[in-house]
Amino acid sequence: MDKWTRKWLIDGSKGKTWTVAEDREGNYACSCPVWKFRRLQCHHIEAVKKGASKLLFALIGKAELVRGHTLSYDPDTNTLHIPYITERTPDLPSIAKKMLEHGFTMEEFREQYGLGDEWTATYLFRLLG
Repeated sequence: MDKWTRKWLIDGSKGKTWTVAEDREGNYACSCPVWKFRRLQCHHIEAVKKGASKLLFALIGKAELVRGHTLSYDPDTNTLHIPYITERTPDLPSIAKKMLEHGFTMEEFREQYGLGDEWTATYLFRLLG
């Protein structure tokens, strides 16, 4: 049985993706060098603890993505509805957060909305406060 009960993928600032994991006792680990070699709590773990803990999970599997007019999730069908970009600028941080919550990566979010590489998880955490 796997030691880790939950895992998150966090986009690093230089294009790498780091894995943060939590074990049954609530201990965290990260695949980045700060934690791996120095056993210090890195900003990836801090981000998960500060609310990103709901950002990416694989407990129920990746949701099916459907384009629509509103941002919503249907737990019965595991379907995530995301809005099209229209004349009104959508709340991109909220859409990114919702996509990450339901198994998508930042790269998949960027592809859906044609955004550049500056949209990282770190940038998103700053926007969400």
